Amino acid sequence: MDSLVVSDMTWVEVEKAVEEGYDAIIIPIGVVEAHGPHLPLGTDWMIPMDLSLQIAGELKALIYPPIPLGVVGSLSAYPGSASINPDTLENLLYELQLSLSRHGFKYFIIMNGHGSGDHLRAVTSACRRVWAERKLKTIIVNWWIYAGSLTEEIFSAPGGHAGIDETALILATNPRRVKESLLSSDEVYYVKPGLDVYPSVGSILLYKKEAKRIIPSMEEATHFRMKLIDKLKKDLSALLERFRANG
Repeated sequence: MDSLVVSDMTWVEVEKAVEEGYDAIIIPIGVVEAHGPHLPLGTDWMIPMDLSLQIAGELKALIYPPIPLGVVGSLSAYPGSASINPDTLENLLYELQLSLSRHGFKYFIIMNGHGSGDHLRAVTSACRRVWAERKLKTIIVNWWIYAGSLTEEIFSAPGGHAGIDETALILATNPRRVKESLLSSDEVYYVKPGLDVYPSVGSILLYKKEAKRIIPSMEEATHFRMKLIDKLKKDLSALLERFRANG
């Protein structure tokens, strides 16, 4: 197959792929939201799409076009950012999984790139519903949480919203999307637990004082991306193997 992305394929090719054992499908999901002055608004779906492209073949999975919609909270005041209702997101993801299951997809990987509380709850609720009602099996990957220890290991610092982890993955795939000249310390806000601010007073949200670096070297960024991809392949392959062994 020239591509594993279903929107690049004909329906005949998708049908054949499922018959040949491509019984899993990855759904990248994120939002269009401000990510500092230096990263594109599509960061939250661009990263999941890139990760999906790197791992799908080994997992015998196809990839659905990314869903660039979700629940945006405090950053919705920044131009270009957009949000949908949590119930809308939950129903969208629930109905999409049901629809795809009718064509032979048994296992779903939600490659999620956005971390607001309402967004995460909507994604989790949709996946719980498809299991409870239709016995469809799902793995949710919140990549920045999953990669947390790797971020600390490689950068000696934690990540954050538009922090060094997200910046690294955009830098490693398309350096021209990182606008270092626009980066400003005025846009950094260190989030304080227990204080919710609407709208946010910065578009770079960091959660630990150790998170001071924003832009890594290209060498660090590339190393981080490859280590993350290898880790995803290993862990997701093992989970899918267990799913498939049990039908």
